[in-house]
Amino acid sequence: MIQEINIAFNYAPPGGQITHGTHDELSILFQEVRNKPLLTALEEKTLAVKIQAGLKANDELSKITNISGPGPKKLTKIIDEGQKAKNRFIESNIRLVISIAFKFTDRGVPVLDLIQEGNIALMTCVHRFDPNRDIRFATFATHRIRGAIIREIDNHSRTIRIPVHSCKTLKHLQYNKGKNNPNHVNQKLSLIARDPISLDAPVDNNSEAIFGAATAGVGNALSPENVANQTLLKEKLEQKLSLLPPREAMILRMNFGLKDGQPYSLREIGNIMGLTFSWIQILKARALTNLRQLYGNESLNDSLGY
Repeated sequence: MIQEINIAFNYAPPGGQITHGTHDELSILFQEVRNKPLLTALEEKTLAVKIQAGLKANDELSKITNISGPGPKKLTKIIDEGQKAKNRFIESNIRLVISIAFKFTDRGVPVLDLIQEGNIALMTCVHRFDPNRDIRFATFATHRIRGAIIREIDNHSRTIRIPVHSCKTLKHLQYNKGKNNPNHVNQKLSLIARDPISLDAPVDNNSEAIFGAATAGVGNALSPENVANQTLLKEKLEQKLSLLPPREAMILRMNFGLKDGQPYSLREIGNIMGLTFSWIQILKARALTNLRQLYGNESLNDSLGY
């Protein structure tokens, strides 16, 4: 696994998705990952048992009204042990996420964003891993982590986002292009995956006018309704952030520039909070997961502006 990461680290994709700053953050992440030993099969089962016990104890504790007795204290101890086991499980498997993410570095999405989305999927897999099944965690989690990374690519690799179901149709058409009527396939592809037009492009071949001049001023000014909607989105986001653990909420506020209008990189946040880069990534993934659960079926992306 380490060999795969080293190969990926020395590879610079043609799309330029590894910038100088990203390279520095990746080198920090790799150094931290190398210090985390891989888990044995027995350790995976032992930690998974503690994690499941902690989740069960948390459910039982939420149903207890009187928290002053010995029962709640025992449950709290089990929950704490489960959280420690979960943290160790996640930290020991970040290299799995990295190795999968680096297989998609030429798809138009920054590799750190892919790792971030993979970390969110990793946390879900840690919760769902059954210690009673005779299977290693990497085998259980790889497909789910890869699926999350592919969805991130489908959502953010294009200038104009194509819905996920249309991306699947696009891939199917491209894969079967040689088997079907070429004209029919090309027509379908042109409808789904139209390339954006440059604002400097001429309106037509016989005119010197450009699209940028024709669309100047269109949509630049926000209407009072849009301003009100943006204000409501920010207020709602702050309300949801207040329900998160303070440290997780602070990381999101700083990373997305909600604190003082200045976005901070995860590396900068780690230096300010005295935490490692990999641990800041884990906390951000956990915060986004909790925030998505709070939003339910509503759109979190609009509130965060991405």
